[in-house]
Amino acid sequence: TAFSQTEKFDIATFVPPQGWQRIDTNSTVAFMDSKTTDGLTSFCQIILYPSSKSTNTADNNFKNAWQNLVTVSTKSKAKPDVQTEQTPDGWTVVTGSANISFSGINYKTILACISGFGKTMPVQVNTAGGDYLGTLNKFFKDLNLDSKATVTGPHQPNNANNNNQTVINNS
Repeated sequence: TAFSQTEKFDIATFVPPQGWQRIDTNSTVAFMDSKTTDGLTSFCQIILYPSSKSTNTADNNFKNAWQNLVTVSTKSKAKPDVQTEQTPDGWTVVTGSANISFSGINYKTILACISGFGKTMPVQVNTAGGDYLGTLNKFFKDLNLDSKATVTGPHQPNNANNNNQTVINNS
């Protein structure tokens, strides 16, 4: 039986998906898994972005993050299907998803923007094919944010500082 340790990034603690590749780049932490079966490649990425100070509503934090992390970086005009959830520990999670086509690759992107206590933190998932639902559910179940942690960044992440979409490579 393999045992995974809880890790910390920024204000988040989480248990990394077992057996996935970890990529630390551009102030983000990403986890990647890909498989090829019968000539078809499936993949899943989880990207944690640094938290930032927030004076906005949870909805506006989500809209800003979607604009910066999805619309600008993929040049997609896809409008996300959005839902909002309040967690028992006081965070508001606005989650949106849309199908994206980028560099000839079609995939689903899911952006969860977690806001509360004067801060916000986006977590993005990119996936195509494969059955990653169990792994994603476990990851998000184990994800916790520290409401008392100090955030130094004043703004939403800017896509100029990340290349999250370029991690996808099916070549």
